[in-house]
Amino acid sequence: MSSGDFDTYSRLPATHTFDMSKLPMIFRANMETSGLVSRFRRDSSSAETDLLWNEVISLYLHKYICCYCGTHDPFYAKAVEPSPVGVFIKRDHAGSDVSKCNVSYRDLYSSQKWINGKSIRGLSLQDKLQTFFSIVDLSEIMWLDVRANFGGSLWSHWGNPNEGDFKLALLSDKIYERNFELHYLGQIPIDAFMGLIYPRRHVLTAERQFQPAHVSDPDLIKIKQLRPDLGILFYQNSYDIKERFMNFIEASFYASVALVMSEVFPINIEVAKEIASHYI
Repeated sequence: MSSGDFDTYSRLPATHTFDMSKLPMIFRANMETSGLVSRFRRDSSSAETDLLWNEVISLYLHKYICCYCGTHDPFYAKAVEPSPVGVFIKRDHAGSDVSKCNVSYRDLYSSQKWINGKSIRGLSLQDKLQTFFSIVDLSEIMWLDVRANFGGSLWSHWGNPNEGDFKLALLSDKIYERNFELHYLGQIPIDAFMGLIYPRRHVLTAERQFQPAHVSDPDLIKIKQLRPDLGILFYQNSYDIKERFMNFIEASFYASVALVMSEVFPINIEVAKEIASHYI
């Protein structure tokens, strides 16, 4: 996929990763109360992070939900239950007033430069606000970024797990430094969800037989009750966390290509890979 296929950029979803412990908070009793909501986010007590956190609050970004334009990042599922769940989101969904949302060139914690060549360090509040741009403008600016920094390859920018630079970013927990960060104000309702990446787990039954956990998984049952039409692609779980994360990333990447290029969420990883093979 070259950077010249501009129409493709308007179909790219936003992505958000969370650990399984968050499922009951996202899929609640009914559609009206279900969805992603803004929350305070603080990753460290270091002086450097405290300084940046104060800047985040000064920009009111703690009131926003952060998403990305790129492969799901398992980093955000390490804290509690390291079995990541990934959600694809309609970038300009009807439940969001996009005029109140914004995008930054890279994650707020990224050490990379911002879109106008300035760093977040040492900028005035006014200058920082000028580094944000509209979600409406994201397709064009991402197209330019792909041409300038990723050799014109959209899927290299998105995060191809088969490419060396992406693997290096993964090893250093810096996938987030590659992607545009989208900030949605308030809530993202579950009717804006385009699909889920979910771990395929097995449990030992009373008859001492292994059964797919998703058959009786109460969270999945609730999800299907709320959104029976929502596509779910299962990735292979593993006792090895590194293998589990790579399976998650691979499923995310191939599902992304299939979703964007065929405009249909794939039913399994084999179908996702077959569709993607025509484009990468």
